[in-house]
Amino acid sequence: MKTFFTPIALILLIVALFEIWSCEKSKAPSPLLNCNSLADTTHIRYVADTLFDPKSIQIIVVQNCSYQSGCHEQGSTNGDFTTYQGIKARADDGSLYQRVVAQRDMPPAFAGFTLSDCQIKEFYLWIQEGAPQY
Repeated sequence: MKTFFTPIALILLIVALFEIWSCEKSKAPSPLLNCNSLADTTHIRYVADTLFDPKSIQIIVVQNCSYQSGCHEQGSTNGDFTTYQGIKARADDGSLYQRVVAQRDMPPAFAGFTLSDCQIKEFYLWIQEGAPQY
């Protein structure tokens, strides 16, 4: 009976170690989002070319984070998102990813609106690309 359990324990140990070593850990895991309308996911940028630029984070920020919501306005202790430098700092320190993509608690519930899956996916892709301005 003793020889039966030893090979099983050894096999389980090998499988467990294989699972641990084979896991690929990335800086920011891809969110599971239901977004099929974002056709071109290459080079999401901050600056908008037009008012309805589908590849611009700036449009989303203006509508949901800074000017229209009043939360991340100039001088805000929550972070000034009226400039590229303000939001880029939050992208670089990881807090933007945590709040918008991972926790999905920005904008907060009391704001009365939420970001769509496509908007969250745009933030994710933009952050993954290094949060480029242009």
